[in-house]
Amino acid sequence: MSDTATITTREPTETPAAMPGAAARGTVRPGGKDLYCVVGPELFVAAEHLQGRESVDFRVLEDQEQCLGVLHAARSAGVVALVPDEALLSRPVAAVAEAVRLAVRTLAKTFRDGLREWMLDVPGPLDEGLLPLLAEEGFELAPESGLRSVCRDFTRGDRERAASMEEVYADPYTVPWNFVPLETDVLERLLAGTPPGSRVLDLGCGYGKNARQLIPLGYRVAGSDISASAVARARRLLGPGVELSVADATALPWPDASFDAALDIGCLHCMPAEDRPAAVRELARVLTPEGVLYSRMFRPRPAQWLAAQPFHTTDFGLEAGAAAALLGSVFTEVEIESTPHATYLVARGPVNR
Repeated sequence: MSDTATITTREPTETPAAMPGAAARGTVRPGGKDLYCVVGPELFVAAEHLQGRESVDFRVLEDQEQCLGVLHAARSAGVVALVPDEALLSRPVAAVAEAVRLAVRTLAKTFRDGLREWMLDVPGPLDEGLLPLLAEEGFELAPESGLRSVCRDFTRGDRERAASMEEVYADPYTVPWNFVPLETDVLERLLAGTPPGSRVLDLGCGYGKNARQLIPLGYRVAGSDISASAVARARRLLGPGVELSVADATALPWPDASFDAALDIGCLHCMPAEDRPAAVRELARVLTPEGVLYSRMFRPRPAQWLAAQPFHTTDFGLEAGAAAALLGSVFTEVEIESTPHATYLVARGPVNR
């Protein structure tokens, strides 16, 4: 641990004190109205809400500007009716199928055991074209019209698990965290402590969803990920103006003091334990002397949870004390906020630069 590291424990709170001009946690959704942004092989879908609502509209997007149409989903008694609008139905059948696949996996991930069946309402001529494209979701012709499928688990627990993050990210349909809400719990902490205009590094940026939330607010975001497939899709999601790099977290390609803040949302806690010290030293190196690291590290998970993940790991997660000690080795101040499942950390004063 650094010679002067101070570890401060905070009680979990809904609304931390916000700096002038920044949003307090829970008051806004960073970067706009969307709570979900789910990336597919060619398209992505965005939605404002899912939980607690009986219906939701998935906007189907080819890029940041072009909306191809809307897929409406309404659930009742465990059955979800899916209805593409006219604009989406006018698109190639492959686009309709991709939108349906992304939507049903998002709904299945959100509601888990609360759903029984999908019903897809499309004109008769589309049935035959969609059927082979939706085979992996189990769709078949419905007795009356359209397509139907029994809701099922889509995780890779029953498949051969990937040997690397490159293999994980190569297939967006099997990345569990692709289908969860945006990481507003961490992003809002950054909003409360780092002003717009700051240069922010998103470590382990994945498909670029954090940057998509922060860039409209005026943050200058760069991202790195060890997966070339993830970075390629992030470039498509974000456009050409965002600096993205395929890089190992232990060897970042930026000069010293390049960033005012860094985000770690799901990177450090997935890394092999022996690599974590080098990764936090790299974070300290690329941050300015006043730089801040915002991190969320999950606590260790049981074997059943690990077995359902698409990757092999024996080092997943850290307890709160271990997470604080890890960051305290290269930062002079570490503030921790513990919950039953995760530890939120804000680290300031990088050393060992």
